[in-house]
Amino acid sequence: MRFVIALILLCVNFCFSCRQQTETVSLELAQIDSIMWDHPDSALALLEKVPKPSPSDKLNDATWCLLYTQAWDKNYKKHTSDSLINVALRYFDKQGDGHRKAQAWFYKGSVLKDLGKLEEATECYVWARDLIGSFDEPLFASLICQTLGRVYREQKVYDLAFEQFREAIYYVTQVPRRDDWSHAYSELGRTFAERKRLDSARYYFERSLENAELINDLKAQAMAIGELGVVYFNEGDYKRALEYQKEELALKSQSGDSINFSSATFGIAVILYRMGELDSAEVYFKESLNTSNIERIQTTNLALYFISRRKHNHEEAFKYIDQYRFFTDSINSVNRTQAIAEAQEKYDNEKLENEKKTLLLEKERLRKLILRGWIVMIFFIGLLAFGYQRKLWLKERRLRKSEEHIHEYLSKVHENEEIIQTNKILMKSILEDFDDKIRLIDDLRNNIQILQSEKKEYQDNIEINIKNLQKETERLESENREYQCEIDRYSQSTVKNEARAIELEKQSNQNLFLKERVTLLINYITSVP
Repeated sequence: MRFVIALILLCVNFCFSCRQQTETVSLELAQIDSIMWDHPDSALALLEKVPKPSPSDKLNDATWCLLYTQAWDKNYKKHTSDSLINVALRYFDKQGDGHRKAQAWFYKGSVLKDLGKLEEATECYVWARDLIGSFDEPLFASLICQTLGRVYREQKVYDLAFEQFREAIYYVTQVPRRDDWSHAYSELGRTFAERKRLDSARYYFERSLENAELINDLKAQAMAIGELGVVYFNEGDYKRALEYQKEELALKSQSGDSINFSSATFGIAVILYRMGELDSAEVYFKESLNTSNIERIQTTNLALYFISRRKHNHEEAFKYIDQYRFFTDSINSVNRTQAIAEAQEKYDNEKLENEKKTLLLEKERLRKLILRGWIVMIFFIGLLAFGYQRKLWLKERRLRKSEEHIHEYLSKVHENEEIIQTNKILMKSILEDFDDKIRLIDDLRNNIQILQSEKKEYQDNIEINIKNLQKETERLESENREYQCEIDRYSQSTVKNEARAIELEKQSNQNLFLKERVTLLINYITSVP
């Protein structure tokens, strides 16, 4: 049985060891994450130097995949595969970190959008938007809303687009002023401009420009001023549109934005062409040819062709139309090549996806088979352990009952000992009380004997006194009789013997008083016990 228990513990330890993973992100990935928002190019360069973590280190592996996809997206590189973001999404979608979960869903949407799966991408963006309440990151929340708003705008679902862009402004304005404010205002302004609501568009472009001026961001100022120029151009106010476009060009030149310099000169040329200033328009169109954008070059050559034809400069017109046709053929060739490459890439991706699905099915089948084997083995081990545990439990139960009986008997013995001790104390108390009562009885007997002796003496004295009093009473009665005889004898001679009579009467009264006293004394003596 000890072997069975040891085997169970070994299995449990193996299962837990298989599930162990790092609980913290590595220092390198944490540092890259901290610079991702403001310096995505540096973050991508650092990520390419950091080796991809082992798949067994699930947290760092998922974090690396997520950060790499994020850096790729922020550097405006087109995604060609969703394998990395799938690793991140599978991990973070099961965790409690709302910020990471939202990031995984958001960049999953970005990857799917680049792969041409716009409907699935929209669903991912909606998932990310629904997770905004689970984290406190206003800039990222604003980015989610702006991206989803652009998707809705591309699909012509303007009501939802307006709602998302307004939410984006709400979130971005929760942080100190930065260029993201201007981008959020401009996105909403572009949506109004697309709906031909130019007053509202101008209002939000002005808010974008105001923020850019407050933070002294020349690129953001150039962006907002250029968009205001487009609004005035659409309103037909070419003069003000030209002023804004020239100001945009000056700001781009001042900020060193050579990439977008051609687009600014092209915008000025278009306005001048509409105003009929063909010579000035031709100058700016020629300046806008200094770009690597072949579509811009194609359109510019066509515009120069129309200008040359209107100026009756047919030689220049033929040159520009030839350039236009050349670049048109180049674009078509590039488009065909790109379409073939995209088709081949799509085929390769689908093939890779099918192979991955096949491998996943095989892996799942093998995993289920191993899992069933483990379940059966654990079941039998558990059955053996249960039988052994039940045997131990029954034995323990019997021991527990015996212990309870012993404890009960010991309790009864203890109670009996307490009762015996109490009875001994009670008997001792009773004996002591009995001895006290015996002594008290003896004392009472002695007292009674003494009292009886005293009573006898007192009675003897009383009897003697009574006898003496009786003798005295008899003597007094005799005297009284004698006196009465004398009274009778001398009653006849009252006048003569008045004095004597009074004296005799007094003596008689005294005798009567003594007689009463004797009577009272006799009564008192007889009443004494």
